[in-house]
This record gives sequence, structure tokens and C-alpha cells, in this order.
Amino acid sequence: MTARTASAAVLVAGLFVLHAPSLVADDESFKKGMKAFDDKKWTEAIRFFLEAIGNDAKESATRKIGGLFSKDPYLPYRYLGEAYYQQGRCREALNSWDQSQMQPEIAKVKDALARVKTLSAECEEKGFLLREKLDSEYQRVRLIINSVDAVAKEVAAARGANPDSIGADLRGRFNDTQATPGLLRRRLDEARESRQEHEFVVVAEAAERSRREAGALLLVISGAADGATQIAARLDEMQQQLAGVDRADGDVRTQLSESPLKGRASPALIDTAQRASDGLRRAHTGLEAARRTKTETDMTEARRLITETSGVFARLKDELEKERAAIAGAEMKTLRTSLLSATTALESRFATTRSTANQVVAGERPRVEALLTPLERRLARLKTRQQSARASATELQNMDKERALIATQLDAVIPVIDALVPVTIPDVLKRAAQSFLDGRYGDALDALPESTAASLDARLKPHAFAFRAASALALYQYSGGKDEARLREAERAVVAAKAAQPEFRPEPSVFGPKFRAFFEQPGVR
Repeated sequence: MTARTASAAVLVAGLFVLHAPSLVADDESFKKGMKAFDDKKWTEAIRFFLEAIGNDAKESATRKIGGLFSKDPYLPYRYLGEAYYQQGRCREALNSWDQSQMQPEIAKVKDALARVKTLSAECEEKGFLLREKLDSEYQRVRLIINSVDAVAKEVAAARGANPDSIGADLRGRFNDTQATPGLLRRRLDEARESRQEHEFVVVAEAAERSRREAGALLLVISGAADGATQIAARLDEMQQQLAGVDRADGDVRTQLSESPLKGRASPALIDTAQRASDGLRRAHTGLEAARRTKTETDMTEARRLITETSGVFARLKDELEKERAAIAGAEMKTLRTSLLSATTALESRFATTRSTANQVVAGERPRVEALLTPLERRLARLKTRQQSARASATELQNMDKERALIATQLDAVIPVIDALVPVTIPDVLKRAAQSFLDGRYGDALDALPESTAASLDARLKPHAFAFRAASALALYQYSGGKDEARLREAERAVVAAKAAQPEFRPEPSVFGPKFRAFFEQPGVR
């Protein structure tokens, strides 16, 4: 090997090292957040992810932060949510994941989305509401509070019509009735902020009590005499019955919005649910009319509407259960098939990783085995569990969670093993680099055909295509801009370099400014 050849080989090897810093995205906050995240320093990770979001809240599945081999897509809300989760702060975690899932990027990173859904389900088991259920509960309780507000307004109107009806003994109850709707709305907002289901239950129960108390006060103010107690008892009974129908409506909405019925219920069932909800609204309207007029006609009509709607919901819940059971049976089969398929794919990844591990030098083998062997054993145990024909849906889902966890841990091990495999610069790349540096551009292209460049190690591939692109561009320029074939050849090589490593940029110490500008032009992608 001549001195110039050796120099070229060293230069090509150096490109791999020199180029790495230029690939790191200008986002120190996110990188520091990921470092703290990996080190389980959750408070520090939260601070840096919030800084990153302050700089750029738009997530990206393709934007890699951290250099040439980074596998961390820019998903700050996803990692912020898990940092909160690790601190036991499910409310903040779910808020962060909501922000992530309102953007389209996390859906492109399946493992990240699966991790978010797994942790979200664990928060749900602790009594925190996911976004759809949160919105549903908020709307349900808001309707009850609106009815409290309507009765409070009736009380105010009755007092306005008969100011003497409020004496000293009733003034406190009257003031409470007027203040309660605002207080309940603030408590509802606090419940939504907390995302805890029991908080909504507490507010709903308080609203029901307030509505009954306001209704009782309305009877007093309206000067109801004979039969007032009986009317109040009948109204209260109907209100209790209607509250049961409200709960049935909430149950139906929940079943239709969750697996296995979500998006899969039959059109006839959806239509029945819609008609049941319409009937419930009419029943509420009828009861409010009866509460307002207290006439026998309106009270009888309200009773009819409530009874009729209650029957519709009872039949609807039976139909939902039958359809849920049918779908669940089909889902079990699909779930098992999907699990086995995903496990087979994971086995293939393990085989590839083991093949790579066998290329590691002997001195590093113990380190590789300590990382890879425990995961291989866990996968073997998981496959044994999957052979059970009696596994329930929950058990299959837990197996899939275990598979996803193993896959995630394998993702973390693969870069470590890859980094331990030495990179050997092939002679063909050395010859092409030397020819390029000597100004023998045709020889450089001959020494490194396109098919050969495409077959190189992924870490060397962008450098090989950069030499081809620069050589072809130089020949095009020497032709006075007439050799269009060389220009097309240069453009193809630039496209190939970017495809091999999107963050790759030509090293200024090797490639001139004209080529670097050509590499960056928008038309060459």
C-alpha cells in the first residue's frame, strides 16, 4: 500500500467519525431529556422534555435526535408522559399522551404507541379516565348540572313573582340554590382536571341532591298547598328512575366506545342506541315540564316517557351483550393469530441479532451474552405459554405486552451489539476514494459501481454514494455542462446517499463547496 493509498483509507475511516457530530439535531433539551430518561432521573427528564416542547411542540416520527445511529424519534410528549407515569403522576401522564396522540406522528411508531396504550390502561385501572371516557363523563354530569341551573332559575322567577314568599327562614336556602350551579361547574372542571372517575361520581351525586333541594324549595315558594308533599314525592321518584336510565345511557355509550364494540357494532344496534338516547332526552324534557307545571297531565306524560325509555335501554343492553360476546369470540381468534405472528417476527429479529453477535470479537463476547441471552430465554418461556389452548383474552393480551416489552428491550440491545462489530473498509472503497482525491473521477466511478456501493455496510453506504455523486458531477462540469447522463448519475447517487442515511452531509474537508451545494439543492432528494 502506498503512502497516498494509506492516507485515503484513513481519510475514509475518518469520515465516519468526523461526520457523526454533523448529524446531531440542534435540540440539546430533548437529548438531555432522553439521557435523563435512560438514567431513570425522572424529574430531570421532565424538565428537559418541557424545555424541548417549549422550543418545538411538533412531534416527528422520522426526525432522529442524537446522531447517525440514533433510534429515538422526536416524540417529547410520549417520553414526558412516561416520566410522569414513573413518578406515579397518572393525570399529568395522560394529559401528555393526549397531546401526543392528537398529532399523527406517534401512530407511525408502533412500539411507542403500544407503550402509551399499555401505560394508559394501567392508569385507567387506578381510576383515571382516558380521553373518550373523560369527555363522556364530563358531558353526562354537565347535563345534570344544567338541570340544577334550570330549577334554580325557576326558583328565582317564582321569588320574583312573589317576593314575600322568601322569609328569613328560607333566605339561606334560596341563596344556596342560586350559588350552587356555579359551584358545581367549578367542581366539575376540577374533576375533569383530576381525570379521576370517583370525582365525577361525587359531583353528580351533589348535583342530584341540589336539584331535589331546589325542587322542594320551588314548591314552597310557589305556594303549593294541598298535595305538595305527594307531588314532590312523585317527582323525586321519577327523578330517581330517570337517573337510573341516565346511568344505562352512560353504560351503553361506554360499551360502544370501547373494545370490542367500538367501530364494529351493527348499524341496527347503532340506530337503536340513537333512538334510545333521543327518547332519554324527551324523558328529561317531560320531567322538567312536570316539575315546572306540576299538572297531572304533565306528570303522567313524564312517567310514560321515563318508563318507556327505561324499557328500551333494558332491551338495548341485552342486545349489546349478545353482540359483544359474538365479536369477542372472533377477536380471540384474531388476537391469538396476531400474537403468534408477532412472536415469529420477533424470533426472526433475535436470529439476526444472534448472527451479528457472533461477529463480535472474543473479548466482548461475555458482555454481549449478558445482554442477549436473558432476552432469548424470556422469549423461549413466552413461546411455551403461547401453546396453551385455554388462554383467556386477558392472558393473551398480557402475553402480547410481554412480547412488546421483550421487543423494546431488544431494540435497546441491538445498537450496543452493532457498535461492537468492527467496521472494515473494503479495498473497493479505498481505491475509489484514492482515485477521487487524485482527480481521476472516471476511475473512481469504475472502481465503485453503483451495485457495489449499494451492497456495502450501512454505515459506509452514504460515503460510497457521495464519492460516486461527486465524481459524476465533476465529469459533468468538465464536459461544459453537456454530458446530461453524468448529471443524472450524480443525482441518483445523491438520492441513494440520502436514502441510506437521511441525516448524512458531505464532509467539508473532503468535498468542495459546489458539490455540497449540489447535494443540498431541493431537487435532489
